[in-house]
Amino acid sequence: MVIIGAGMIGACLARELATQGIRRVTVLEKRSGPGLEATAASWAWLNANNKSPLAYQRLNYQGLRLWQTDSLLSSLSDFTGTLFLRDETGLDDVVSPQPDFIQVEKLPRDAAILHALEPNLSPFAVSDQVASCPRLYPEEGYCDPVAACAGILRAAQDLGVTVNYDEAVETIRVTADGRQIMVGTRSDTYTADRVILAGGTEVQALSKSLGYEIPMLHRPGILVHTNPTETRVQKRIVVAPSCYMLQRRDGTVVVGGDFNGASQRDDEEDTSAERAQRMLDAAGEIMPVVSEDLGVGHVTLGNRPYPADGLPVIGWLPGKEDLVYVTVMHSGITLAPIAARLGVKQLMDRLSPDEIRVLQDYTASRNELHHTNAQGQYDMQYHGPNHGTTSK
Repeated sequence: MVIIGAGMIGACLARELATQGIRRVTVLEKRSGPGLEATAASWAWLNANNKSPLAYQRLNYQGLRLWQTDSLLSSLSDFTGTLFLRDETGLDDVVSPQPDFIQVEKLPRDAAILHALEPNLSPFAVSDQVASCPRLYPEEGYCDPVAACAGILRAAQDLGVTVNYDEAVETIRVTADGRQIMVGTRSDTYTADRVILAGGTEVQALSKSLGYEIPMLHRPGILVHTNPTETRVQKRIVVAPSCYMLQRRDGTVVVGGDFNGASQRDDEEDTSAERAQRMLDAAGEIMPVVSEDLGVGHVTLGNRPYPADGLPVIGWLPGKEDLVYVTVMHSGITLAPIAARLGVKQLMDRLSPDEIRVLQDYTASRNELHHTNAQGQYDMQYHGPNHGTTSK
């Protein structure tokens, strides 16, 4: 079996296959190491809040729970909870409408309580102007996506999986007898009984070359990474109207823009020093230590894998059933473990009836994925407040 892509999805698939006894697996990665494309540019927020439809939110929660309960995954992640200063999915005096499986605490608009949860918040951050509807999601967490991806892939390699770097896929085709797939790179040709497309945004071109295009949206995301500090300046993930930020294990604070995307004066792919400083200044209004003491370390720009209707694609490529499997999705860090578990079960024909029903929503042939509006543009479903604008 060949997996194309050594990002978080590919790594989790490789480990899950090996854990289930399928160890003649080769992972092909075009970069020189694991997780250096979309994975590296992810904020890597492990969460399940404010997502719809309900089945999609439940899938995210299952992914979150695997991060919490799997011994390897839990060692690679931290669960501090997420503090929303303004959770706009509910009114000021009504808890956001979350399903029973989502833990959420409505917080009073009280500066002392908010400072107890996050001591370095500014007076502005805890004012009614900003913290008008604070919520705490205590189960949520984050990881360093590249380090986590590398750790998961090492575990797969320890079980016998082969990983080949600097192997960009140039051709992919079905053999003449229709029984195998041939994957060509610059240096070699790999023949496999099955191939899994887990190459993020490259899935669109690879699937198209096999006769069935998976439509994707262009969704770039910019993150500012501060210089690292030995001091823990954040206790929790903080989401404010103007920015969102978390502090990774190495001391770096990773800052994203507001949930509505770039401001009108910002190009969505502008990685200039001026843009980075504006983002850091916005974070500094919420938590002054971030802009005053840390400064900009570097900026990442990632083109997030985003199927056209916003939902994951997990399943066989139409017309290439039993040969080519597709796994591509946004919120890929949270979803990777559960997508890998369900995907491998389908590959092994071990899905339960309930699991079969779950995956029916995420087939590549679903109508919503290929629906365009009158202008020929893809319509994206609604998955929570301004979903799709953050690097989750």
